[in-house]
Amino acid sequence: MTLNQSFTSLAENINGGGSPGAGDPNATLEDFAKKFSNFSASNIRPKLGWYCKDHEKDLAIKKNLGQCTYLGSYCQTESLLGICIVKMHVSCCFNSTVSKSIRDHMAKDGRFGMGTAKRSQCGGIPLTQLINANMENFSTDEVEARMAAGGFTPNMSELSGLSGEEFDVEMFGSGNSLNDPNRKGLQQRTGERMDAVSPNIVEGYDAIDGAINKRSNIANTDVADPESPGAITFNPGLYFVDQGHIANVKVNRNGGKGTVSVTLRTISGGTAVSGTDFTPVNTTLTWAAGEVGTKSVGIQTTNRNRSAALTIMLEIANTTGGAVINPLSTATVEINKTSE
Repeated sequence: MTLNQSFTSLAENINGGGSPGAGDPNATLEDFAKKFSNFSASNIRPKLGWYCKDHEKDLAIKKNLGQCTYLGSYCQTESLLGICIVKMHVSCCFNSTVSKSIRDHMAKDGRFGMGTAKRSQCGGIPLTQLINANMENFSTDEVEARMAAGGFTPNMSELSGLSGEEFDVEMFGSGNSLNDPNRKGLQQRTGERMDAVSPNIVEGYDAIDGAINKRSNIANTDVADPESPGAITFNPGLYFVDQGHIANVKVNRNGGKGTVSVTLRTISGGTAVSGTDFTPVNTTLTWAAGEVGTKSVGIQTTNRNRSAALTIMLEIANTTGGAVINPLSTATVEINKTSE
């Protein structure tokens, strides 16, 4: 298999494929890992015989794919004399090299550590936390090295001696990883597409520009006018909190005209029990004229032994001052289960 497109998002989204008639251009590294694992299970595992257990073979495959982070070892069984008889080596393994690299990055940043060998914490990262993660110094060195080792990236020493036209053909035309001998170079393809553009497209752009700049008389509740009372919404709509801690729920206003308010309260519908698992809330949030931004309300949870995660439902309602609720009128707080 060959990779023919660049990174397009943080997690998993490395597009790849093979020849036009064979590969899947929307495949990801996770897909490649699954295919390699299936191949190993059907072609390699039977030849190993009794040497390894199935889970040990699967772990070896994931390690070779660069999907695991080694946490260390601990003694599982000791003799009466205190000699370790069975030592366990523990790793956290993920769906792809990219997932593993993101997990390593956040662990080094002091968030979502993987624990110790004896008490590993290999769970996934909630989407709300991943979105807010600082990925400025995220290193792709390991992924790039594995792609280079697998022949998925070009040899720059060979490309450096090519002329501009030769480089274009090699990288973007018939010489690229699509293996299409009839594929034209980037410059030629771009020129042909520009020649095919209709002159009427200019008129189309002018019409779009006029529509965008024309002020509508209908209130837009998605993006409120800064000179209107504005829209009020939960932001975000999903929160995670450890038991006994406070979940700071945030409500945002994006308009500045006049004084507005909204009621925030806990409601039925969650799995957590009001008064037992958390302290119910019913409060009013007020923004003065010209005041925009976020206000927070703390939801206190109780410290109880929980075998499963519980949820608290909240809503905002009863706006004043002409404000509207959009887009999120409800939010969910998830209380994490007790760590083992």
